[in-house]
Amino acid sequence: MKKIALLFLLTWPVAQLFSQLSVSPIAGANITKVRFTEGPFKSDVALWYLIGMQAAYGISERVSGGLGLHYSVKGYNEDGKGPTLLSKSRLQYMEAVPFLEFRTMPSLGLLAGVGVGYLANESYKENGDWHEPAFELAEKWDISAMLGARYYFNHAFLALTLNHSIASVLDYRYIDNEGELAGKTYNQVLMFAVGYNFHLKKK
Repeated sequence: MKKIALLFLLTWPVAQLFSQLSVSPIAGANITKVRFTEGPFKSDVALWYLIGMQAAYGISERVSGGLGLHYSVKGYNEDGKGPTLLSKSRLQYMEAVPFLEFRTMPSLGLLAGVGVGYLANESYKENGDWHEPAFELAEKWDISAMLGARYYFNHAFLALTLNHSIASVLDYRYIDNEGELAGKTYNQVLMFAVGYNFHLKKK
C-alpha cells in the first residue's frame, strides 16, 4: 500500500503537468508585403503560406504560454509602376514563435508574441523566372513582433495575426539624382490559419 501511495505522489505532478499541455497542428495563408524605407519602390500584396506545430501550457484558467514551430514563406510583389529592385521575392523561413494567450471569453483568445525566423532559402523573380541569388541578399534572421486573436470551435480554432519585422530583412542601396541612399525593408505579414488542439491528457 505504501508503494502505491508513493507511486501516486511521484506521478501526480507529472499527470497534472500533462493535463495542462496541448499540441496543435496549424496551417494557413501568409498575406505579405514589405515596407521600403528609401526610394520610389512600392510593394503589392503577395500570397504565401505556413505550416507547423504549436504547443501550449495552461498557466491559469485564462492565461497560457506556448511555442510555435513553423515553416513560413514570406515575400512581396513590387507594384511595377516605377523602377524595381526585384519584381517578386520568396523568402522561406524556419520560424519559432513564443507567445502568450489571454482568453477574454471561452471562445476568444488574444495573442502576443515574438517571431524568430531563420532564412532557409531565398529566390527572386526576374523576367518571368525564379532565380536563387549567387550570394545571399536577405538577412539570415527575421525578428518580428506579433499580435493576434483566435476564435475557438471546441478544439478547432481560427487564428488571425499581424507580424511586423523589427529589424531589416534586406538592406539595399539606391542611386538617384540626389545621390546614393541606403534603404531597408521590413516584412509585414497578415497570417490567417486554422488549427486543432490535441490535449495530451483529457480533463
